[in-house]
Amino acid sequence: MLYSSTNLDIKLNLELGEHVIEFVFKEHFTREASQKGAEIWKSIFDRNPTIQYILVWNCEAMSGFDPGARKEWYQCIKLYKNRIDLIHVVARHLIIRGAAKVMLEVFGIKSNMVRSYDELLELA
Repeated sequence: MLYSSTNLDIKLNLELGEHVIEFVFKEHFTREASQKGAEIWKSIFDRNPTIQYILVWNCEAMSGFDPGARKEWYQCIKLYKNRIDLIHVVARHLIIRGAAKVMLEVFGIKSNMVRSYDELLELA
């Protein structure tokens, strides 16, 4: 585990590949959790400047998010979009998948939307 809090866990997911970082969103994603998550995200990418990553945004336990929480995420995507191969978004709620899809399309990042982590494992 790289980071753990009430609203967010960040870990390497070796089950899906060597350079896969999984963000597990829990409950309501707050601006504070977003800021801390962005710090961790930046530190990982900055320590390994030549590696291309796959990200998993696991939103299965997410109930919603603060509009301000997206700001930090936008900044990380803007900084590192050329180093992101793919983002898997795991979310039961259509509104969460839709918000993520719009965000990723704005930046031209390839994404995969699934309803459950089991569905993601079937694709891997």
